[in-house]
Amino acid sequence: DECTSIVYAEREGAKYLGTENQPYLIFAGVIDKDVTAFAVPNGTKILGSSAFAGCESLAAVTLPDGLLSIGSYAFVGCTSLGSITLPESLKTVGAYALALCTSLRELEIPDGVEEIGDHAFFGCTKLCALEMSAGIKTVGSFAFTMEVLNNICTEWGGGKYVGNAQNPYLVLIDAKEGLATLTVHADARVVADGALAENVNNVALTSLYIGEQVVTIGKGALSGCAVLIEVTFAVGDGWFAAKRYEKNGDVRDVADAAANAKALTGADKEFYWYRA
Repeated sequence: DECTSIVYAEREGAKYLGTENQPYLIFAGVIDKDVTAFAVPNGTKILGSSAFAGCESLAAVTLPDGLLSIGSYAFVGCTSLGSITLPESLKTVGAYALALCTSLRELEIPDGVEEIGDHAFFGCTKLCALEMSAGIKTVGSFAFTMEVLNNICTEWGGGKYVGNAQNPYLVLIDAKEGLATLTVHADARVVADGALAENVNNVALTSLYIGEQVVTIGKGALSGCAVLIEVTFAVGDGWFAAKRYEKNGDVRDVADAAANAKALTGADKEFYWYRA
């Protein structure tokens, strides 16, 4: 809910928080929920939580160069939004940021984006083309609707990946049902949150090999893989685990494949494993 004690500045059909020199620093929300088009002003760095939530008539939006973050629920339920251009400056896309944008057909996530939150694009049922950020580090649980990804993902060695034209294997999102062993592609950077969890049909997985370019094993990536007995790493140095990505991580010795499997399905199943 909106904080009633905060005094927002109202300009050009929206509410902002900023400074005298940067009046548009934080875009807090559009005033008219029936808006059909909107250009977020230059100088905006953060698009706040729920900024356009429920704007069902919004068909066109312009985001400025220099925008760093799209907050959680920012465009949730914008059912008329058929396209959106994300600026190259963007770093993070929050949870549910564009969820239920049921008209969105194509999506290019610029290379500067490192973090995509849980359910960020969930329910974008018409999505038929996806270009993933080359710099991605974390992809939240159910960031996309799996039925949609099954139509646009790239399969290799039993794994299912999303990426871009230069590297279609950037993010491991799932694996074929009943797969016993899986080698993560050498070009993959991220194992998405919940990617190989039991509820995504991977109860038979016993052995996993982590490719040399992987920098993150997402939260709950192997949760519920009850028969997993070994996780082997191509790169054994520089691994950490933490509940928040790159926040006060503890060092992990990954030399023992059996111990890795036990940790990733047990004590560390809700941790990010990441390589610094």
